[in-house]
Amino acid sequence: MDINLELYRVFLVVAECGSISGAARNLFISQPAVTQAIKLLESELGGTLFIRNSRGVALTHEGEMLKQYVGRALELVSAAESRFSEMVSLERGQINIGASDTICKHFLLPYFERFRQQYPHV
Repeated sequence: MDINLELYRVFLVVAECGSISGAARNLFISQPAVTQAIKLLESELGGTLFIRNSRGVALTHEGEMLKQYVGRALELVSAAESRFSEMVSLERGQINIGASDTICKHFLLPYFERFRQQYPHV
């Protein structure tokens, strides 16, 4: 099953808002686009995620279970993106250098010290 991650994001916002219109406002997309995304996700998964009523939508039992997993998954994706960004900007990470003790001691050590001051978490 190859489902677009954006569909899960739309699903989560609808679940949190309890309405299609509220989700559309939060996502800055049209109500029909939200409805279409939910229908497509339900079709891909093969089941109903929401019970529609006059006040909005409510999660089905299956939808409630999916919300828990999708919420954790999107948190992990966000954490991974943050960690990636930290590594790219040299806020965090590691460097592997292959050199002899003599070269490290007499040549590289001053560079290591400056690098460590500039990038303390690498």
